Amino acid sequence: MIIKSESNYLSISLDKTSQCVSWCLKGGGFHKVDTVYWGQVSNKELSIETPLQQFIDQRLKKTGQHWDLCFLTSANIHKYIYKQTNYDNLQVSVLTTVGMSNALRIGDPGQNYYNIGTINILVEINQSLKQSSLIEALAIATEAKCTATIDHSVPSILSGNISTGTGTDCLAVTAISNHPTEHEFAGKHTKLGELIGLTTYQSVYEGITNWKNKDGN
Repeated sequence: MIIKSESNYLSISLDKTSQCVSWCLKGGGFHKVDTVYWGQVSNKELSIETPLQQFIDQRLKKTGQHWDLCFLTSANIHKYIYKQTNYDNLQVSVLTTVGMSNALRIGDPGQNYYNIGTINILVEINQSLKQSSLIEALAIATEAKCTATIDHSVPSILSGNISTGTGTDCLAVTAISNHPTEHEFAGKHTKLGELIGLTTYQSVYEGITNWKNKDGN
């Protein structure tokens, strides 16, 4: 992927058109993806009362470009973490920004919070995956994110227990369309699953370390 830093967003171009699975507010579900917008926002800009979809549409329109996928975060986007691992012809790249001011533990009571720190993760795979293995890859990346958070012992802002992420984390996994190699599985017994898990873990862990050192929000 090619990452370009603008004043208040990152512009990301994938190496090739890719299949994507995510729960992003723009481009969520299963889609083909080439371009990704990674925007930085503040608590003042994005409150509970803000019409979120309208806010996103206006932000994207201001760039004058087409975007297939959109992430938002209050973390310092210019302190992003980029990691890449390889095995033979297989390559997994992970882009992450981390802010933990909204840290929560799975099972905490669901309610609105004013902090908008978040963990955003984009995984790029240079080969193809079946739709079911894309879902499995997303699960592996999520597990890696949770493990990195637990290993850092960041407390939930609500319960005080060790958090497993934030209340607004967003992940996306992309895999090149129509590659000669298509993976049927992406779990922990596969090399692909190993690379996804390892690279995502390292990226998130480093991001939380930076956040603790006050590089994030």
